[in-house]
Amino acid sequence: KDLTNVFSLGYSPLTDGVTMHFRTRVSTADTGPLDDHHPNGGGGITPWPALGSGYELHNDGKSVLCIRDNSTTMGSICFAPSTDSQGLTMNGGMSLTMAVLEWQEVWVTVEADTSGGGTHRADIYLNGETSPASFHLVAGTGSDEAYNYAVMGLGSTNASGAIDIDFFNLKEGIHVPASKLKITEFRRDPGTGNLRISWESKGGMKYNLRSVVDPSDPSNSEPGTWPPVVGHQEIDATPPINTVHFPYPAEDGRYFVVEEFRPPPVPVLAEENFDGGAVLPAGWTTGPNVGDTGTTLWEVGIPTHFLGPFEARSLPNCAGTNLASAYGPDTNIYLRTPPIDLTAAGAATLNYDQFTYTDQVAFQDFGTLKVLDATTNSLLAVIEARVEGASADWSTVSKQLPTEALGKTIKIEFGFIADDVNSDAGWFVDNVGVTVP
Repeated sequence: KDLTNVFSLGYSPLTDGVTMHFRTRVSTADTGPLDDHHPNGGGGITPWPALGSGYELHNDGKSVLCIRDNSTTMGSICFAPSTDSQGLTMNGGMSLTMAVLEWQEVWVTVEADTSGGGTHRADIYLNGETSPASFHLVAGTGSDEAYNYAVMGLGSTNASGAIDIDFFNLKEGIHVPASKLKITEFRRDPGTGNLRISWESKGGMKYNLRSVVDPSDPSNSEPGTWPPVVGHQEIDATPPINTVHFPYPAEDGRYFVVEEFRPPPVPVLAEENFDGGAVLPAGWTTGPNVGDTGTTLWEVGIPTHFLGPFEARSLPNCAGTNLASAYGPDTNIYLRTPPIDLTAAGAATLNYDQFTYTDQVAFQDFGTLKVLDATTNSLLAVIEARVEGASADWSTVSKQLPTEALGKTIKIEFGFIADDVNSDAGWFVDNVGVTVP
């Protein structure tokens, strides 16, 4: 879709901001007509997977639902439901976990990123949420036209996929979705004389009850600034319905509004930027696994290898494999966090920045990301089996921890494995932290 006559004259969507709104899912044989078989990229035919085949980014940042800015920013921001990551995948290797086989309504605002974490910031509101998940993305360079355009489809690559799209809307500017919170009860309780208010609530959210006598007063023009009702602030969600009751107001008239918000995540592993000196922070450990030859170490300091990274994500230090030289042959080493208490957690998210530069010939050098039992160091779950490739720059990674990690005290292990064929810069991490809702 050519956006030249859709957006204002001279408008740069990825500089001035754009809002995207779409509904999508991965197709399966149960949700619509699919071929029984599909090309496998090697000239053969492969049976279609029972749980569908989502899609990834390709060809320098192209994918299923994209906007391309060829005016000033010169870049593409794209999204796709992925069966590989079981989420909404996007530029920079980022992914938002979601149930990809079910319809997912996605509202996303994209604007230039001034934090240094990427070229653009995307705030994603999933399925009517009013608080976003934020991602720092790096715009892709792949382009098919000279003008600004939107695109919906699958690329001409060897990869196969099948995606359902219900709708795809675009609008210039940053537009935050309106809350869909619904009041289900507002009445005087005949038994007690109290005022009773109920509303539909969602897990993980909190609520404020606000009230004024005169909403026409200019100082009360924004309901979000109304004074809170004493004792009814930061109310925990009790899905599907929340209810409050309190003495009936004395005034002849009074107005109420329920405010929904997502509480800020609570760190259970404080973000570690490795800037306390050229030593491992307290509680962090590193060492060899079986088969390691001692040619590579996880180190803390300033990276100086000529293939990059050329500086840490947060200056001056990061953690990396042989900061000043290539990793060595027959490597099998680990870097582990301190114990992380998730005994009371119903969900948890691992966040970190990474730079990768591994052997691009034999493809036998890669990182691993695992969850370990904090007491025995035994394996609980694998988050990523292979972290590899050649980065152009740092990227931000956000991973929801698997259910095997919840209700336990754990460690996160960054492992690195290499064969004896080729070696490159390696794997570097910075700003590692774990939060719970």
